[in-house]
Amino acid sequence: MAGSTHGSAARLRREAAKARLLAHNAPDEGERDRLVAMAAMFEREAQAIDEALRGQS
Repeated sequence: MAGSTHGSAARLRREAAKARLLAHNAPDEGERDRLVAMAAMFEREAQAIDEALRGQS
């Protein structure tokens, strides 16, 4: 289970990186803000997974 959970955190971080890249190339400020917020959400979720796993160790 922990392996798949680590995989989930890694997937979330990849999605955050994609969102940041898209934000960098966004055509308008509203889209950029939305993508930056999405990236931050993915990072928070990945961090929560990592913290939960450390608590189980």
